[in-house]
Amino acid sequence: MPGHEPVVLTIKGRPVAVSRHPAFRSILEQSRERCRAGQGISTEEMRRRLKRRRAAAAAGPSSRRSAPRPAWRSRPSKRR
Repeated sequence: MPGHEPVVLTIKGRPVAVSRHPAFRSILEQSRERCRAGQGISTEEMRRRLKRRRAAAAAGPSSRRSAPRPAWRSRPSKRR
């Protein structure tokens, strides 16, 4: 069936995951539509954004967070 092929995710050309999930495919199609409409960003811009995000994460707790973490996020998991 066209449009139902698996999506293979790769890192440096090596397969790391396969997805057949319809929601994931929908996200990909929405992204393609934005790019076709000229609303996408270049690979270079994406790399710049990721580099800034990684640098901020490596710097420690974000100064951008002014509110405490929601209670539901700080509860321990109920793993057994």
